[in-house]
Amino acid sequence: MHELVAICDTCKQPIDDNQGHLYAAFDQIRANLTPEPSALREALAVETILVGKPIHWRARHYACTPKDAGEVYGIEVCQIRTWARLTEWTAHLMPKNWFPRSDWAALLMACATGRPGPIAQASALAAG
Repeated sequence: MHELVAICDTCKQPIDDNQGHLYAAFDQIRANLTPEPSALREALAVETILVGKPIHWRARHYACTPKDAGEVYGIEVCQIRTWARLTEWTAHLMPKNWFPRSDWAALLMACATGRPGPIAQASALAAG
């Protein structure tokens, strides 16, 4: 039995191992990269540095992932089935300079509190 279950954003059904992933689109990630310090010295407008598109994490079956999703930063569902693994992935993502502009914190909070989100506690789903 898994501690955590991924729920497809498209069909709203649980995602089995090897059938889907949690992902963020690289176009959103690229739009949120923090410039290197040398680039900051160049003539960049402040809004270029501070404003970017939000990075949304999505859970989808491979069959439900849009064909035009483009390149993605993906995490296989089987890699986030426990709180320990979800914590490990959080620690892995935190140093990335685009991570603070993602909605990963909302994903974690929804999972922890039982609100709808891409990852849910298996016990909460079983309870109804």
